[in-house]
Amino acid sequence: MREKIFKEQIEEAKTIAICSHVSPDGDALGSSLGLGLCLEAMGKEVIYIKNDDYPKNFMFLKQKELLKDQAPRPVDLFIVTDVAAESRIGDGLEFFKLAKNSLCIDHHRTNSGFCKHNIIDPDASSTCQLVSELLVENKMDIPKDAATMLYLGMVTDTNRFLYESTESKTLRLAAHLIDQGAEKQLIHNSLYESTNKDYLLLEGEVLSQTKYICGNKISISTLSLDQLEKYKLSQAETDPLVSVLKSIEGVEVSCLIKENAEDFQKVSLRSKEDIDVSKIALEFGGGGHIRASGFPLEGLNRQEAMEIMTERLEKLCDGKGNIISK
Repeated sequence: MREKIFKEQIEEAKTIAICSHVSPDGDALGSSLGLGLCLEAMGKEVIYIKNDDYPKNFMFLKQKELLKDQAPRPVDLFIVTDVAAESRIGDGLEFFKLAKNSLCIDHHRTNSGFCKHNIIDPDASSTCQLVSELLVENKMDIPKDAATMLYLGMVTDTNRFLYESTESKTLRLAAHLIDQGAEKQLIHNSLYESTNKDYLLLEGEVLSQTKYICGNKISISTLSLDQLEKYKLSQAETDPLVSVLKSIEGVEVSCLIKENAEDFQKVSLRSKEDIDVSKIALEFGGGGHIRASGFPLEGLNRQEAMEIMTERLEKLCDGKGNIISK
């Protein structure tokens, strides 16, 4: 059924605008640019919508040149990938309003389906996996550059295929993308074998100020704008920090509060096994996945956000150092 929906919407459209969420990560860039390149190979006119700055940690990819500022105009089909809510489309919203038709392809559990057509699979490890499945199911060609972008999203959203969302079909699809020419080594060397030394210094600083609660099973830390300035790093370059906090021995849940402005914080949550952090994110107007979610906190400084998150996460504890699901 879903492959039929995908194929029909693509075949009926001549002009297609495609975008992902603001503050794009690897899955957002990979799914939107990867799919767009496949659509171009089919002869479609594709408009790539740039709705935020391109992340510095993905500058090694030549496909970044596809994203340009675009004046909104009517198109046959608006495709949004890896976006759980309309509010996260950014500058793509005007294209969305003008489009004759719309299609959302996403893997976020909290996505309620805000487009005319929605293909949402919370069990997919990444939106890039879902896009790859749709392409393969419809026997559509995946050019080399598209394969590289789709592989990027699968690698980053599964943390190099380490997360439990990685299934056998995830690895089979990754192998298929490599067979199509995905530049696997370029991605691995650039992202995982070329760590910025200033990032490592910042990582140590964040770890040193981390607070532990619930018998050291929950870690909470903050990241200030002053620290970003001190180490000359972008917000996107610090995305791995919350997973580092989760990787500490004995920790089951991690929380990182990132200062975006004095009174605006972004909270990221991660968990290993027992806790569905998407439920906590929903309480604060956010969303995401069972093991990885986030949300904004407006009108609060870092210290106030720290107090609120400490109070909320302490509800996961039974008072004896054990985690319970609340």
